[in-house]
Amino acid sequence: MVEVQIWLQKILLGLARDDETTFGKAALRQSADALARAEAKLTLESEKQQIRALAAKIDEAARFVEAPTI
Repeated sequence: MVEVQIWLQKILLGLARDDETTFGKAALRQSADALARAEAKLTLESEKQQIRALAAKIDEAARFVEAPTI
């Protein structure tokens, strides 16, 4: 489970960094959802911390991105 969560967070981080205007907010939302699921299922604190650290990077990458207007 932790390997999948790490992979997912890294992909979302890449999206948030590569095209923050298009994907920043969506990546942030998906990251938060995935983090919540991981926290509920993982038992080792060290694994949870790995996921939290990646999610924090996504938060930092997407922090100042405004949602596009339609």
